Amino acid sequence: MALIHLTNEAFDKATASGLAMVDFWATWCGPCKMLSPVIDGLADRYEGKVLVGKVNTDEQPELAIRFGVMSIPTVIFLKDGKEIDRKVGVMPGAVFTQAAVSAAPGDAAVLLSAMDGRTPPTLLGYTPPASLGVTYPNDGASIDTKTCFVMGTSDPAQPLTLNGEEVPRYGTKGLFGVLVTLDEGENELVFANGAASLTWHITGPAPKTGQGGGTGGKPPHDSTASVPEGTFVQTTGLITSLLYDPSGDGNISETARRGAIAQVAACAETVRNGKTTWAYQLTSGDWVLAYNVQEVEGGTASFTGAQAVCSGRDELLQFSGSGTPLAYTNQIENTLSLRFYGAEFAADFAVSGSSLVRQCEVKPFEGGTELVLHFDAPLWGHVISYEGNTVQVVLKAAPTRSTEPNKPLAGVKVLLDAGHGDTDTGAMGAGGQNAPLEKDANLAVAKAAQYRLEQLGATVEMIRTDDTFLSLEQRNAKITELRPDFFIAVHHNSVLLNNDANQSSGTECYYFYDSGKALAETLVAQVTAATRRPSRGAMWGYYYVTRNTLCPAVLLETGFMPNPAEFETVTDETSMWAAGDAIARSVLACVT
Repeated sequence: MALIHLTNEAFDKATASGLAMVDFWATWCGPCKMLSPVIDGLADRYEGKVLVGKVNTDEQPELAIRFGVMSIPTVIFLKDGKEIDRKVGVMPGAVFTQAAVSAAPGDAAVLLSAMDGRTPPTLLGYTPPASLGVTYPNDGASIDTKTCFVMGTSDPAQPLTLNGEEVPRYGTKGLFGVLVTLDEGENELVFANGAASLTWHITGPAPKTGQGGGTGGKPPHDSTASVPEGTFVQTTGLITSLLYDPSGDGNISETARRGAIAQVAACAETVRNGKTTWAYQLTSGDWVLAYNVQEVEGGTASFTGAQAVCSGRDELLQFSGSGTPLAYTNQIENTLSLRFYGAEFAADFAVSGSSLVRQCEVKPFEGGTELVLHFDAPLWGHVISYEGNTVQVVLKAAPTRSTEPNKPLAGVKVLLDAGHGDTDTGAMGAGGQNAPLEKDANLAVAKAAQYRLEQLGATVEMIRTDDTFLSLEQRNAKITELRPDFFIAVHHNSVLLNNDANQSSGTECYYFYDSGKALAETLVAQVTAATRRPSRGAMWGYYYVTRNTLCPAVLLETGFMPNPAEFETVTDETSMWAAGDAIARSVLACVT
């Protein structure tokens, strides 16, 4: 039998390395006797993977006192000798082997996954050197701002000074960051860390001279052109931004899918990305930038009905008729409103073969037709696309928890997007370019989340599984292709390095449509609790990857890379497992 009876003398050596599950019991304890066969079975099942031991509290009272065991049976989980979780009382074996919702965050994920019989993925191990060094900026660098956040490493056991003044270190591993005010010309920074010293040079910005430069004219033109009123244009991007006003701040009013055709009502010049370009006002009232569309012939549309094709919980509505009109959608509780500009619908238009659509209404308005679909239950998500010369709409019903006790997310599909990749490195952390970068931390947390979600039974797709670059359009196209129930983009935050990054910390999450708000709020709460970082809240934001209506889509920022103290935890394996576990818990919490 693989079961080990542990004594006070042998306990630390036996549990010092790897994963362990220890049952604290006594011979007189009835519940302990009830649990004993479960523990014996686990010991046999996981021999060679997890140490399964027993401690007789009467014979080894020191261990009971040491671990604060107040009642028995108590089963304590350890990794490398440190407690990471415990269960009290008689429980079925599944409680100890499943990726339980009630499991403690962090390394409990590692233990439980090992007991599933699978090898946990290698995440991201990083230990900063305990020696004096500057990781940002380079020696001799020229900085064009009056302040610079200087980052580096040091021996945490020794005091650290800069030009004779103490440098606070908010973490435990010697990483530091200090905001330095720069004088014009060369600035000499002298660091001392115990017996070690280092001199660094930074060139500060030259003073501004004259009355300003430039001609005062518009930036150069990008060669786009004005078009006559009444011209038909078609969107060329997968998701095209429609703006309130091209002369304003560029706030997005709506989004349009690739292939939509609309009529131009007016033109105006505007400046985008340092160049002058044309913007076209559509008959809907919104504006589109000229480089996001192309001129086409005609643009009227006419539809007689729609046929539903079912695929699991998804339904594809294929429209009969022709045309690819600009369409806006509005999903509210049990209704979905589709407002088509430049389209006519038959008076007897109906949706046939649908198990989701209870009723449809056709409401003509000046310039188009509104189609209102009614459902018996709130719709989970939807997306319009254009196939050939007609419209199709995907409807997604809400996912539900599985009746399998150990796999509550069976049948639920999650798409995880580890942000950045390859030459798109994302934010640099306090450890500098030779330490893990944001792209690395993003992938590590995404892998941890994938593992925990799969333990709960979910089907998980990954945008990337290695150091690969994908464009934003490629990432968003995966949502349409894979039709997930949840989309979560995993990121880590940055801050301009002319600010004090020590003051920026915590977790935040962004959504574009209200359908993603609950997921964003849950993620912030769970990740905050698991990682013990501050909460910065769930916020609306028009990130490209969140502008998809097929499912709740969010962008999660789990922590700040340039903050030295936060960088320590961001790159710590325990913390990454905690964040991954929190993501899995959040998905579970959003499935009823």
